[in-house]
Amino acid sequence: MFDILIKHGKLVDGTGNPWTALDIGIKNGKITEIGLLKEHEAKLVIEADGLFVSPGFIDTHVHSDLLCLKPDIHKIKILQGITTELFGQDGISVAPVSEETKPLWQQQLKGLNGDIGDWPWNSIKEYLEYLEDMRIAGNAAYLVPHGAVRTLVMGFEGRVATREEMVKMRELVEEGMR
Repeated sequence: MFDILIKHGKLVDGTGNPWTALDIGIKNGKITEIGLLKEHEAKLVIEADGLFVSPGFIDTHVHSDLLCLKPDIHKIKILQGITTELFGQDGISVAPVSEETKPLWQQQLKGLNGDIGDWPWNSIKEYLEYLEDMRIAGNAAYLVPHGAVRTLVMGFEGRVATREEMVKMRELVEEGMR
């Protein structure tokens, strides 16, 4: 018996093929069977006749780095079918920061993310662990934001980086990617 059975939908699987009329069986939060499942039972049957069924969408350009921490606001993403978001776009995000640069980034990001007040992380690792602990709706992937890296090393100075600063920035990017 499935936990959930989605029946009679037009399944679009993301491979580029046209839709197919197949049912989807879900058990323990995972798709366990796709096919003509009319003989199967489930705790919950979703009748999708005339509807399209697809995997979640990936939003590759968002600035929800902080909004994802506000479930009442952020749930709109899931309602749109977006299950994965890519944070750190345009070189701006919430990590890496220091106690000196954090207030500057908090002020800078208010226009995109609103004001959530102080946040308890500085490093990318700490931020991603925080997201994991908060159990945000959906999934997050993270780009190491070059602007935050540069600011951490040079502040907001408008000048060319020194060789030593370039080495430090490279080290921060490598750490963030790990």
